[in-house]
Amino acid sequence: MSVSVPWRIVTANGIEFADTDDGQLFGLPGPVDGQEKSNTLLDGRRVASFDVDVKTADVRIDFEGGVRVELFNNSSGYEGWTAQFQTEDKTTSVVGLGGGDLAFF
Repeated sequence: MSVSVPWRIVTANGIEFADTDDGQLFGLPGPVDGQEKSNTLLDGRRVASFDVDVKTADVRIDFEGGVRVELFNNSSGYEGWTAQFQTEDKTTSVVGLGGGDLAFF
């Protein structure tokens, strides 16, 4: 999945990591490594559900263990995200369009 909109990872503790957190210090000895943090929170978890809001194209991906990823589609004109899904014999692409529409190809 390719994302160009704000996103965050939420656990039972609240927002654990957001796209703008990468490289921030937050009073820590070194900057936050966004890839490492995201991998730590999501590694080994299976997707339990994938929901797209039909009005906004916002996305919520729920993983096993109560962890979720939320994408906020923040434009009325630009594409916010692209996802590809593979079945046995076909790849389908979905694009979250500006204004909340979806395109399938």
